[in-house]
Amino acid sequence: MKYTHDISRLKSNRNTHFKIGLIIALVVVITALNFTVIDYDNEEVVIGEYDDSMDDIMPIPPITREKKVMPPPPKIEEVDPIKDLEDIEIDPEPNPEPDPEPFVEPTIKKTDIISNRKIESPVVKKEEKKAEKIVLPPPPPPVDNGPEFWKVVEQMPRFVTCDGVEGKNNLKKCSDKAIIEFIQDRIKYPAIARENNIEGTVYVRFIVEKDGSITGHEILKEPGGGLGAEAMRVIKKMPTWEVPGKQRDNPVRVQFTMPVKFKLAGK
Repeated sequence: MKYTHDISRLKSNRNTHFKIGLIIALVVVITALNFTVIDYDNEEVVIGEYDDSMDDIMPIPPITREKKVMPPPPKIEEVDPIKDLEDIEIDPEPNPEPDPEPFVEPTIKKTDIISNRKIESPVVKKEEKKAEKIVLPPPPPPVDNGPEFWKVVEQMPRFVTCDGVEGKNNLKKCSDKAIIEFIQDRIKYPAIARENNIEGTVYVRFIVEKDGSITGHEILKEPGGGLGAEAMRVIKKMPTWEVPGKQRDNPVRVQFTMPVKFKLAGK
């Protein structure tokens, strides 16, 4: 004898079980609907089966709802605007005051107590005096004198005339030789620089004016030890240069830079 598995047996009777379940569910729903009935029209709730014999034992009072009574709307009285206007009394308009006469400023004569002069107050504005235009003559045109000073010109200044010498280079050599001789005759080696073995070149710059005088002395570079001060002392003693610088045959100011070399003997 063969036994079938429980699951397989349930699967074979699935339709039958489903129908039985629907019938049981339908019976439960019908029973529940018959057991509780609420009548909303009569506003009475009846629980279970109603029996007339239960009225003497426990009467069930009806459940009623309170109805709100709304107050009546206010009465709106009709108003006749024309009739109300007739009842209002309007004061008559007072007599308007006449317009005042326009004020006319009289001509008053005042006496100046200090100077005893009669001054009439002006009624009409005085004519404004037109400002006189002052025409100034045009400024004179600026005079072009060239630069403040020159560094290179057609004819360079010379310390001496160097008569009988021809050519720019020869004239320059003649002038430089005269300057070197002037400085060597007057220069003195500072004691401080000699003791500290200081030597070198001092560069002094100055300007040869149109008349050959020397101005604007300044030291550009020096090794120290009083060498710059000594070179400046000697150059300031230079006399007026005999030939000033010229540009287009006109005397001009020329800037010069002169080196003064200091060297200890035996080196």
